[in-house]
Amino acid sequence: MSKTATGMHLKVAALAAFAAFAAVAQTARVEQVIVRQQWPWSTDIKVEYKLSGVTGPVDVSVAAYDGERQIPQDDLEAATTGERFAVSSSGVHSFTIDPIKAFGTSQISSRNFRVCLSVADSPASMTEVIYKVIRISDGDCRDLTRADFFNGKVDGGYETDYKKIDSAYSTPLSDVLIWTGVTNNPAYKSTHIVMRKIKCKGIQWTMGEASTLPYKNTNAPECQVVLTNDFWIGVFPITIGQWTAVGLGGNGRSNGGSNYYPANTNDCAVQVNSRLAARNGIPGSGTQTTEWPENRHSVDSRSLLGCLRAKTGYDFELPTEAQWEFAARGGVYGEPVYTGERISTAAKQQSALRKIAWFDENSKVGGAIYRKPVGCLKPNAYGLYDVLGMLAEYILHMSYAYDAENVAYEPEGSDVGSFNNWRSYTYANSYTGQRVGNRATLSSNSFTGVRVILPDFPGLVYPAWDKK
Repeated sequence: MSKTATGMHLKVAALAAFAAFAAVAQTARVEQVIVRQQWPWSTDIKVEYKLSGVTGPVDVSVAAYDGERQIPQDDLEAATTGERFAVSSSGVHSFTIDPIKAFGTSQISSRNFRVCLSVADSPASMTEVIYKVIRISDGDCRDLTRADFFNGKVDGGYETDYKKIDSAYSTPLSDVLIWTGVTNNPAYKSTHIVMRKIKCKGIQWTMGEASTLPYKNTNAPECQVVLTNDFWIGVFPITIGQWTAVGLGGNGRSNGGSNYYPANTNDCAVQVNSRLAARNGIPGSGTQTTEWPENRHSVDSRSLLGCLRAKTGYDFELPTEAQWEFAARGGVYGEPVYTGERISTAAKQQSALRKIAWFDENSKVGGAIYRKPVGCLKPNAYGLYDVLGMLAEYILHMSYAYDAENVAYEPEGSDVGSFNNWRSYTYANSYTGQRVGNRATLSSNSFTGVRVILPDFPGLVYPAWDKK
C-alpha cells in the first residue's frame, strides 16, 4: 500500500475484507469477499463475493464502515452498482462502490475500511418487468426489471421517491420507480418506443372531476371505475422520429408560419390531425368518421397503428378513456394535476402546470407556438411525460356519458357519438383546460397526438377491443 499526504489508497492486489455472512431459508450463503480499490486507473472500489447454495433469486445487502462509523446507507446505495439484487446463481459476483459518492473522497484508509454482506430472498417485485424498450424496425424488445435498475444495468438515473422529482410532490403509490434517464437517450424518442407497466387490475378508483374543482368540466363527471387487467403505456407520446421510423410518408407535422420547431424535430410529439391517420386510414384519406369498425380492434394497414403492428409484431392500440386517465393520474385523485399538490386556486394550478405541461403561457411567444421536445418537463409518479399540455391525445372511443351511480368495469365508451374524444389539452390552450379529468372534443384539425398502449400479455383482449 502506498501512503500519500492525504491518506492511504487501497491498492489492487491486497486488502483483507471483513464480511458478516448470513444464511437464509433457501441456504444461500456468502463464502468469500475480496475488496480492492482499482487505483490508479480508477477510484472505484470493487467488491467480489462468492455465493453458494442459491436456489432462487437473492438480494445481497451491503454495509460499509470507516472504523466504527457506518457510512450512511442512503449515500452507500447511491454509490453502489453491480450484482446485488435478484442474483439467481451460485458463483462469483461483483459490484462497485464509488467512494466519492459514498464517502466524499476517493482516498480512504485501508486500516479502517470494511464491508459487511448479508443475504436474503428477493421479493417477487424485484424480478417484475417495469419497462419495455421496443425497437420499431423489428420489434426487438428489452425487458427491464426493478433489479436491472437497482443493479445499474439501465442507462441513466431513476428515482424511487416522487418527492425527489420535486419536494412539493406526493403520490399514494407504494412502488414508485421513475426512469428519469429515459429522457436522455435520443433513440427512445425516435427508433424505439419505451412502455411503462401500469398495475391497475381490480382497483376501484374515481375517474372524472368533482364539481368542487376549479374550472370543472361537466363533460367528465366523477364515476367509479374498475379496470380488469394491467397494461403498458408509452412513456412519451409518439414522436416525429417514431412516425418516420414506422415508415409513414411525410414528417407527420404542420410547419405553418405560427409553429416553430427546434433544430431536432424528431424529438417533438407528432401531430396527427385525423383519427384516420392514427388507426383507420392514412393522412388525407377521406373525411373524419363518427363510427368505428364492427371490431374496434381492427386497424387499417396503412395507419400509424397498422404500420406499427406490422413492423414490431406487437398489438399496439389506443388507450380507452379509463386506461388513459388511470395512467395519467399516477395514483392521485381529486386534483386537476397529477403531482399530488393541493390545487385550490387558479394561481396554484398555473404554478403547478409550468413544471409539467406546455400550454399557451410557456410555449407561445408573440402568438407563435414554439414546440418543445418530449420529456423536458417533470413526469407523473409512473414516469410518464407530457401527459398534460403539448398535444391532446386520442383515445379509443367516442365521447360517452358514464353511469355515475354504478361502478363501471372496464368501460368501453360508445360506438358512435357526436364528437371524437381526446384527453388533455394543447400548446395552444390556456391552463384552464390542462387537467387530468378534462375531456376534450376538438375539431379534426386541432393539435392532437397519440400515446399507444399494449395488453399486459399476448392474446389478452380487452372488452373494448372485442366489440362484435
